[in-house]
Amino acid sequence: MKNLILFFILFSILDAKETNLNFQNGNKFYIEKKYSDAIKEYEAILSLGIESPEVHFNIANSYFKNNNLGKAILHFEKANKLDRDNEDILFNLQYAQAKRIDKIDLIPEFFLKTWLLKINNIFSSGIGFIIMYLGFLFGLIFLTVVYYYSSLNRKVFFVGIILSLLSFCTILIYEYGESEKSSKVEGIITTSIVNIKLSPVRDSEDAFLLHEGTKFILLDNVGDWFKIQLSDGKIGWIESTNFGKI
Repeated sequence: MKNLILFFILFSILDAKETNLNFQNGNKFYIEKKYSDAIKEYEAILSLGIESPEVHFNIANSYFKNNNLGKAILHFEKANKLDRDNEDILFNLQYAQAKRIDKIDLIPEFFLKTWLLKINNIFSSGIGFIIMYLGFLFGLIFLTVVYYYSSLNRKVFFVGIILSLLSFCTILIYEYGESEKSSKVEGIITTSIVNIKLSPVRDSEDAFLLHEGTKFILLDNVGDWFKIQLSDGKIGWIESTNFGKI
């Protein structure tokens, strides 16, 4: 496991001084192995509606040390969602995931969808995003120059067209990937063990059993009951008290 993140920056928060104190106290308690106290300090920050990868990362480490694997994975997932380029967050997330009891197979997605999402992940980084739009802008400028200076070689004109089309297609792929990510709501089991039901009532028959840390997709809800789907395609119902949304 990687160490804590020791500093984080707050912008436009009136009680930033108190919040930073919570953060430093949380780090202090963690170092002293008072993990429950550290969790309280980090939770105080999150209760203000602050979504910080540093806070989620540190509270995840605290939950992990406190033998609460479900909530540890939940907060590692939240930290990773906010900062996908952070190698420490990804390392700890994968380390915690390896401790899960449930080993669920993954149903292969349609190859084209997988390919599009992989391209999206490449361009989701800050540098990739800038390159993508600069390429598109350069292509437009290039075509404009060629249009007003028709004496330029026709091959050069086609190069500009191809560059613009490639950049435009990349933008479409990026937007598709972002739409897919935003439309998919995922959750993590936070109780040690839970019976997933066939219907949204407590006396329903059990569909299958899940343990803390297992990830799923939220499909629908009826009151406090949520319809979920696992990566292997299994579907069932779970009460909201047994999981956390990423």
